[in-house]
Amino acid sequence: MNFQNLEYFLVVAEENSITRAAARLHLSQQALSGQIIRLEEEVGCPLFDRKPTLQLTYAGERFREQALQMVNLKYDSESMMRDIRANEKGQLRIGISYSRGQALLPRVLPEYSEAHPLVDLSIVEDNAPELQSKILQGALDVIIGFLPFSSPDLDFRPLFDEHFFLVLPKELCREVYGEKTEELLKGFAETGDLALFQKLPFVLLRQGEHIRKKIDAELRNQNLSLNVRIETSNTQTALALAAAGMGATIVHEILLKSSYTLGGLSSPAMREKVEIIPFKNETLRDTIGIGFHKERYLPKITKDFIDLCEEKLTGIGFNTP
Repeated sequence: MNFQNLEYFLVVAEENSITRAAARLHLSQQALSGQIIRLEEEVGCPLFDRKPTLQLTYAGERFREQALQMVNLKYDSESMMRDIRANEKGQLRIGISYSRGQALLPRVLPEYSEAHPLVDLSIVEDNAPELQSKILQGALDVIIGFLPFSSPDLDFRPLFDEHFFLVLPKELCREVYGEKTEELLKGFAETGDLALFQKLPFVLLRQGEHIRKKIDAELRNQNLSLNVRIETSNTQTALALAAAGMGATIVHEILLKSSYTLGGLSSPAMREKVEIIPFKNETLRDTIGIGFHKERYLPKITKDFIDLCEEKLTGIGFNTP
């Protein structure tokens, strides 16, 4: 049994498809199938059920747990030896959400790359549960996201607080509320009462998304329901649709204020179409931090990235919209 076969097995187990796994590994399907068959012969039992679709057997599930530990131990040992040799070649795998990647990484990665020109960077953009799953499996080195992380196996350093904002299409507000619009805008700025704009349609993230959970909890606190006209999994889409007059939305601070976020309020045309008001309620905010696995060895190249994030992002400020 060798580490390459273990790595091949883990990719097939993740993809549940020889075709997709072979493409990802740049192998022929025949070659990859042969490697898996030889591994099954070596362990003495089937690791996959082939029909009707490729799925891990019970033995495969148990073997996957051990394979992850062995492969991660190999990576940790290699990282430790690199540090001992004072050779900073390696790879840093960063997990972050889509909009947060745009807003934060340009503030950190240029300086990091200049200091570590031999480090290959890999960025995985996904939602919080998927990123936490990947770092626990050893597929990522660090993740940047909402605190606290759900797994006790992850340690973290807090970076900054991020508030939520109500985004209202100006024309739609005037169509619905007419001359009362300015009074309602002032009222919301003072109270944060969403009932003031209950007549408006809303564009929100899908149920289950982190921001939506926070919004739904706030609605329960206010004993309020909203007319959710559109659901999406992308906050930038929600913001763009609000600017197009499809409905009001609620987004996190960084999307509105970062000069690096594409298609945001750096566009005067978009800024002119919406009213943007922060929530008074302190429950509608998040703390953003950088997380890493407690039990895995942290190479110097990873520690340097964490330290740089703390230096560049702790208490980060943005321009007011």
